[in-house]
Amino acid sequence: MQTRSIQTEIRLSEDGNYIEGIGSLFNNIYFVPQEGFHETVRPTAFNRSLSTGRNIEVRYNHDKNHVLASTDLGSAKVWVDQEGLKYRVKFNPSDPDHQKVRAKIDSGIIKGSSFTFVPQKVTFTKENNRHLANIVDCDLFEVGPVNDPCNPESTVKVRSIITDQYELWLETEKRFQNLPTL
Repeated sequence: MQTRSIQTEIRLSEDGNYIEGIGSLFNNIYFVPQEGFHETVRPTAFNRSLSTGRNIEVRYNHDKNHVLASTDLGSAKVWVDQEGLKYRVKFNPSDPDHQKVRAKIDSGIIKGSSFTFVPQKVTFTKENNRHLANIVDCDLFEVGPVNDPCNPESTVKVRSIITDQYELWLETEKRFQNLPTL
């Protein structure tokens, strides 16, 4: 599994009844320092996962002990639009995790959102002198607010699938460069 965090707007709805966020922005290129390449999520990336009815949890800081809501219970709404992957959770004032998240949003400690996935289709390109992994399709497992959307520990231990594909792509690119021209 892979985890990606981005710094996006996360907020309470104007009436204070919902925790909302953007878990991933489409076509937003960002650098993955642990891997040494850039990455982007394409608008098709979550379509299959969302269409299957798979349960997607909304967790605080990716913690299985801090599930805020889930789609199978109807307490979370997770969808995509032209901007990206979005989520909404009805604020429950009697839930200590909801209280904690609301207080951290209000204080500015929570700075963004994140999602956990397993890539199923990744293509690699080279654009503007940088290697770019394009996540075209993935299995989505969870999304939610995080304190630090640039947490390197979230990605270090779970990068293996894309890293293997990236290294294979780099090797193939080198072989093409060494082919004789006709």
